Amino acid sequence: MGYRVEVRDKDLNRIGEIDTWIKLDLVIRHCQQGTWQLLVKDRTPQARLLQCGGGIIVWQNGVDFPVFTGQIEFFQRYWTVEQHTGVGSVFVGGKCDNKLAYSRLAFPDPSKAVGQQYQAKESRGASGSAGEALWWELDHAIGPRALPDRQVPGVEVGGLPAVGDTVADRLRFDVLGTKTEEWCRAKNVGYRFVCDPDRKRR
Repeated sequence: MGYRVEVRDKDLNRIGEIDTWIKLDLVIRHCQQGTWQLLVKDRTPQARLLQCGGGIIVWQNGVDFPVFTGQIEFFQRYWTVEQHTGVGSVFVGGKCDNKLAYSRLAFPDPSKAVGQQYQAKESRGASGSAGEALWWELDHAIGPRALPDRQVPGVEVGGLPAVGDTVADRLRFDVLGTKTEEWCRAKNVGYRFVCDPDRKRR
């Protein structure tokens, strides 16, 4: 089972490929934040492709769509007396694109800006199937129906899925990713954000 690692910039454009990596660790999660870590030789042309704010796109041989995408969040330089000598190597890593759901709060009134939330009711309800509740919250927090300053460019949440257990919940500044974990606990509904590099969509 082989993997291919492409690099994207902060605008989701492909800017190159890394085929000399030393080690690749992926933790793929549904409905949670997965993680990744890549070890490469430092100060090489391929290592220079990796910049904070950019990210990686991981392909598995024989699979037509990326199996993992995520943003670069940290660099850690690494030396040993044998393999990682001279300029050394560098660990690069971060979380998968599901982190988008953890970057937003579920506002009491998603139609109002953050500075106007004091005008909203103390909390609001979330109801329907888990799939419908997930879709509505993600669409109004980061998707096309979110306020312009809350939208994440390139995010598509797809069609409205009426699947999963019934949700009857109250929301007031909950971390959206944490709340959606609760709704997906029965494991009969879930979500993942994966970047489509051809369309620059997640």
